[in-house]
Amino acid sequence: MVVYRLFMLLRKLFILFLVPLLYSCVDENNNLLDHFNYTEDLNVTDSILLENYGILNPHYIYKKDSFLIFNSIQGKREIQLLSLKDYRTYTYCVIGQGKNEMNNYFTVLDQASDCYRFADNSKGKIYGIDLNELEENKETEFKLMNTLSINNGTHFIRFMDTGKYLLGSGIIKNGRFGIYDKSEYSYTEQAGYPYNDEINKIDNIYKGALFSRTIMTPHPQGKRFVAACFGLLDFYAISDEGDIQLIKSKHYHYPKFKANTSVGSAITFDIEDMVGITGLISDDKYVYVLYSDKTFKHDKEAAYNASHLLVYDWEGNPIKHYHLNKDLYAISKSGDVLYGLSRVNNPIVYCCKLNL
Repeated sequence: MVVYRLFMLLRKLFILFLVPLLYSCVDENNNLLDHFNYTEDLNVTDSILLENYGILNPHYIYKKDSFLIFNSIQGKREIQLLSLKDYRTYTYCVIGQGKNEMNNYFTVLDQASDCYRFADNSKGKIYGIDLNELEENKETEFKLMNTLSINNGTHFIRFMDTGKYLLGSGIIKNGRFGIYDKSEYSYTEQAGYPYNDEINKIDNIYKGALFSRTIMTPHPQGKRFVAACFGLLDFYAISDEGDIQLIKSKHYHYPKFKANTSVGSAITFDIEDMVGITGLISDDKYVYVLYSDKTFKHDKEAAYNASHLLVYDWEGNPIKHYHLNKDLYAISKSGDVLYGLSRVNNPIVYCCKLNL
């Protein structure tokens, strides 16, 4: 009897110890939204039906000065600027320009300049359109502004400008980011990728392919930036000497994938995995994260239509969770107005007023 009671006591103690241990070992995987103490519905205050202005296939939105700027990644792959002053659309066909022909391009994020810039990803050429000049002269063309030396084996996908530095992400041999000092004309590759046991098994080229969806946003002062991919959010600082330093990581869920070593740097993703972070913007106080908890298995291509906007401060602290009453594909921001691109049916920009 004494032995039985001792056994039961030990069993209770074991359960009391094991249950908290199990909970403490649970990854943050499915609990991302639980980290926010404040949740609020974000309602639409205005909308713009883009087909009325000849914008039919946008995949990216960027609010800069008095323009909404759209990129398309299919078909003609045009850059289109919609003036919010006179609602005139300016279209630039940047794909197929003879000797300047581009295979692909992407907006270069820059919070300080009056110039809208985009990059020829494969050639490392940065082009710009002076928005003040465009308002005066409707025939304004884009001009070459910077040319980066591209190392063999490096393929940039996205660029960001901090003022002193141009940062690129993509498939990079010796780091997660390539950083180009515009005043010194020097280039280095820095920082490591987020990792777990599966990611540690692959080399840096495969990691670059795995994290090819990485998006970035700079602080207006140029001393900090955030990079995000899947359910992984990393806050960085840039020193005066150009060194990238990881400040804080918020790693909620890692990708489920397989690396196919027989076909280049091919990566196959699990269709049951959540899409995660699809948009990232910032201002001097906050970082705004567009987040989809959908999967390709259940939602197909609609998995990229996100229902959540997460707000962090620059120290990586969760501030507020907005539940979106319209699913959004991409976001931008000006003042307290969020501009959200919807591709659920016809492309529409929804305007929402943020309350922070």
